[in-house]
Amino acid sequence: MDLIPITLRPLELSAAQDGRLTAIFRPVLPHPDLPILHVEDNGIARCADGAPYGPPYRTGETLWVREDFWAGRGSPKPMKYIRHRAVLPGVPDSRETFIWTPAEEMPQWACRLWFKVTKVDILTTRDITEEMAREALGYRCFPPKGINANLSRFEATYLAGVAAAWESQENAEGTYWDDNPQAFVFFLEAIPQPEGWPAVAAEAPA
Repeated sequence: MDLIPITLRPLELSAAQDGRLTAIFRPVLPHPDLPILHVEDNGIARCADGAPYGPPYRTGETLWVREDFWAGRGSPKPMKYIRHRAVLPGVPDSRETFIWTPAEEMPQWACRLWFKVTKVDILTTRDITEEMAREALGYRCFPPKGINANLSRFEATYLAGVAAAWESQENAEGTYWDDNPQAFVFFLEAIPQPEGWPAVAAEAPA
């Protein structure tokens, strides 16, 4: 089984823990010399000249979600004593309460969310419809500042939720939502903890 770590955007993580996340969108980086025309069933993309391009995640892979967490002091710590920041929004770092460990340092034993990649496709941000956004993220919000993709300034939409999640992290040249960049869409299926997953560490972070 291929186990790949992934750090979700805040709105995606909120949808994941609520059981609403079924797809994520990611820009094609680095940019290939020619546009990607299609993605094969195995998840390998093909550019206009037939050259292969490997997306970060492929069909059949298992993604384990990394997120900010706290494991208390001392060891060992059962999973019930592990706290994930997304479950406690607005709780700051504090010596008296929680000192959060960043997502990129999260070990496998602290993971609580897993997904299987069921399909990979290619599109542009303008191809993403309101219905696609509702099925993928299931989150309404107002359009982020600067987003003009036919979104009402006075109505929260699902597409605006996807755009907000995108804009929260994508700031490389050519990847802004309004630039209409190519994007991979990874269709996901939530799965239970994989068999043989590492148990809670014998030594939790101090």
